[in-house]
Amino acid sequence: MFSYSSFNLIVAFGDANSTFKTTTQLALSNDITVNAMTQANLNDDNWLDIIFIGTFSIEIGILSNKGNGSFYPVILLSTGNSSFIYPAGLVVADFSNDNHSDIAVMTYELNKVGIFTGDGNGNFLKHKSLFTGRQSYITSIVTNDLNNDNYLDIIVVNNNQNNIGVFLGYGNGNFQEQKTSFTGGFIQTVYASVGDFNEDSFLDVVVSYTLKYSVGIMFGYGNGSFDEPIRFLADTDWTSYQTVVIDFNGDDHLDIVMLQTDYFIINILFGDGKGNFQQQTVLTTNIEVGNTWIRAGDFNNDRYQDIITLCSPSDTLNILFNECGCCTT
Repeated sequence: MFSYSSFNLIVAFGDANSTFKTTTQLALSNDITVNAMTQANLNDDNWLDIIFIGTFSIEIGILSNKGNGSFYPVILLSTGNSSFIYPAGLVVADFSNDNHSDIAVMTYELNKVGIFTGDGNGNFLKHKSLFTGRQSYITSIVTNDLNNDNYLDIIVVNNNQNNIGVFLGYGNGNFQEQKTSFTGGFIQTVYASVGDFNEDSFLDVVVSYTLKYSVGIMFGYGNGSFDEPIRFLADTDWTSYQTVVIDFNGDDHLDIVMLQTDYFIINILFGDGKGNFQQQTVLTTNIEVGNTWIRAGDFNNDRYQDIITLCSPSDTLNILFNECGCCTT
């Protein structure tokens, strides 16, 4: 995870007892604040490395894992002379189908996605840029195979254009021109996640909005385009910027977790596999939070998916353990 209030990354190592006893604080520099991060094996050594982008940077930061709980000093990968201003997110995947990790970085101001191809040794080469449209202002990026051709595609949220942009991949690091699907008028979309919610073998998209306390489900056609969104209103007044898609209650149907950004409240839409959802609030507090990061995973090896969040400005890590579909701290 990363710290919003200091120039460092914090790595918490888990043990078999579902606790995180060992932490490593990785100092970056006095002018790097992390805006987004992910992890992947970049140099084919079976160890997860850390990849991040800075808030006001034109560089990608890479921390290579030594495999002993420590990391090599940060390597900064230049994205070019002012080629990326205000990078807003990144994903790591094998876009060129050569069994090596590549990096896709989105930039808010320049309306582009930059593709960097990896050689498996931790080196990357700027391959190309994908244009998302004039003043589209990208706020989210995700990757998956949308048209079932076994090649990864890129999905972005074009916040200012109220649409989802899709770049279908050719499997060699190149992509088709963007095709867009409308997310609805008057309410800007900020975040997207992907899953097959009606189990028709076509991937769908869930988008979160800045207003109206709702998310939208857009069912896919299997060709990179999506139907108009069906909105689900929350029972409480909240604004969700991040969503996580996973099966939380063990019924083999995908659910959607939504995190409120103003207060620490977690709602889950439990899916029935037919595109219908039932909402349940699994945690509600009056704790005010700022920017919040959320992920899911089985942290105690009980085969149930748990939730982990990071709240600012306190940089508090919260883990909610799932007990048969109900989350408890």
